[in-house]
Amino acid sequence: MNALERRFFTVADGVVIALLLLGTGLAWWWGTPRAGRHPSGYRLFVAGHPERERFFPKPPAGPVVIEGVLGPSVVEWDAAGRVRIASSPCPNRLCISLGWVQAPLGTCCAPNGVGVECLATDTFLDGETR
Repeated sequence: MNALERRFFTVADGVVIALLLLGTGLAWWWGTPRAGRHPSGYRLFVAGHPERERFFPKPPAGPVVIEGVLGPSVVEWDAAGRVRIASSPCPNRLCISLGWVQAPLGTCCAPNGVGVECLATDTFLDGETR
């Protein structure tokens, strides 16, 4: 068989393509958020310090103080479940001026290493611009 008579796809090519399609479909299905699979709530963390991480399934009644790299940061929730960093020892206070955010968004104080992740399973919103 010369080069002009060769088939465009071989059986091995078909098997590879089928496996890639199957793998892609499974990866998409596995990565799709479903209720009960991921916890919903609020995760407070300090970058580089996993022992300081805290999880709240519902907004706490009062402000929460978490010790960051530069010092303590105060995180507050409102009645609607929105969250904000109320005070922090960072130099520019950008995290405080960001204001209230709601799930699935989060907020952080980068110099202090403190972050709040709003975990929600009922929405597919990726981000918000202001």
